[in-house]
Amino acid sequence: MKAVRREQIIRECIDGRMSNEQAGALLGLSVRQVQRLKRGYNERGTDAFKHGSTGKRPGNVISGEERERIVRQCEQKYAGANFAHFTELLAEHEGISTGLLA
Repeated sequence: MKAVRREQIIRECIDGRMSNEQAGALLGLSVRQVQRLKRGYNERGTDAFKHGSTGKRPGNVISGEERERIVRQCEQKYAGANFAHFTELLAEHEGISTGLLA
């Protein structure tokens, strides 16, 4: 719904029926952001309103198999270790780096 409203307002702005200032006030954006949306809409159509990460898999996702292995290690071999120590043990003894502690 938000994308539809945004598209309607940007179209009106492109067609000259609304100023950048008016569109910005309605959308809660600055004039510069409205100009960026207009440019994006002219270049990419409605895709300009989507977030750049839409449809992409996050880089920090652990596979289901790896997750099961980590949980199994936590419950059995390293039961009783706190979170920080557990991640250190995984990295040192199992070669698993979760990236959870930096």
